[in-house]
Formats: sequence, structure tokens, C-alpha cells
Amino acid sequence: MPLITYKGISQNSSIERKLTDDEFKQIAVEYYAKPNFADVERQLATIHKGGVKMNFIYQYYLKEVMSKAVGSGASWSIDEGLHYKPIMEYFAGKVDVNEKVFPKTRSLAKNIEIAFRLCGIRYCVKCPNYPIESVDKILAKYNVNGNYYDFSCGWGARLLGALHNNVNYFGTDPNYELVDRLNELASDYRRVNSEIFPPDVDIRCHGSEIFVKEWEGRIGLAFSSPPYYNMEDYRIGE
Repeated sequence: MPLITYKGISQNSSIERKLTDDEFKQIAVEYYAKPNFADVERQLATIHKGGVKMNFIYQYYLKEVMSKAVGSGASWSIDEGLHYKPIMEYFAGKVDVNEKVFPKTRSLAKNIEIAFRLCGIRYCVKCPNYPIESVDKILAKYNVNGNYYDFSCGWGARLLGALHNNVNYFGTDPNYELVDRLNELASDYRRVNSEIFPPDVDIRCHGSEIFVKEWEGRIGLAFSSPPYYNMEDYRIGE
């Protein structure tokens, strides 16, 4: 039984398929390929009208930074796995033994991306995202003054939910790469949708334990979906 040891962590691997250097490199190239920005803009416009689908938005702004986080039960982040061949050979082996779930009509990289979600536990798993539909329902029921505080910003769904509900978004998150991407996303959302009086977006790069004096007395609603009990590790930020 092969033993995978990486960054001081070891896992027994029940299966593997050897990869050439070119095959190994291609997996990361495909995984991080960004969608056409025109598709991103169309999705931003659809979200503005009440849409909830954000696959292109996630791939363009958030996928790379999310891949650096270690998901619940995993030993390594997806980014770490993509840069260590024995881990990818484990996933290539998982793909090979179940053609019904991982058909050969899909690329190896795409099948491995699906395997992160379906069978990556103990190795590399995709972190979950919060559904925009739930953001809409919470804001519809509990928004009292148009000011919403998200104390662990996460992967963009709560920001987009606030924007298309015309609610001011206040956020804190220690992941500085994530904060940059969320601010870029908010800026592009405003540009694409040509809003004259868009909702405010104020995201601070620190933990929620730090009090923001400027927000005192302004917040009407606070809710989030943080990485409870350290179930996710950003690996970025304090």
C-alpha cells in the first residue's frame, strides 16, 4: 500500500495511477483556468436581477484562493495536492476505477476536480459555499435597516446576496487574498450593472474579534457561516 507523506503529514493510499510530468502539470493548468470574462459579466448581470447561480463568478474570483484552504477532514489543501504528484496519482487512481462516475469523455483534470468533492476526505476536499438562496431568505425576514454585517466573509455568496438585495454589506475576514478578491468582485458588480447608488461595501481584513468603531450603532443584522471549530483552515492571514 503506497504511503503519501507531504508537509509532515502521512496518509496510506489504497490506490494510485502513475502520471507523466506533462499529465501532472496539465491537471493544475486546467483546474486554475479562468472562464471567459464575458460569461462572468453576464452572470453578474443575472445576479443583479435576482439570479443565484455563481459558477463563473466563483471560478474567476474565488476558486484559486479557496483552493489554498484545507477543508474539513482533509490533510492538505487542493492547491497543495495539485503541486505534489503522489497526491494527484492517488486521485487519478480513484478516477480510473469508477468510469460510471468519472467517464473518460471528461478530461482527467475535470474528473479529479469532481473527485475532490466526492472522495477527497483525508486527502484534499473542496470547501463548501453558502447558497445565495439562503442569504435572500434571511435578508427578506430579518433585514431591518439595510445594513448587514458578515463576520466571516467566506466565498462571495453572502456579498452577492447583499448586493442584489440592495443591502449595505459590512464584512470582516483575516484572509487578505480573499478580501482583495471580494473587493474586486464588488467593484465589477457595480460597473457591470451601472448602479448610480449601489449598496455600500466595507470589508475589513481582520478577525471579527476586533471592534470597528465606525460601525457602532449601524448594524441591523449580523449573520455568517464561519469555519466552525476550525473545520477549515485558510492557511492565509492571522
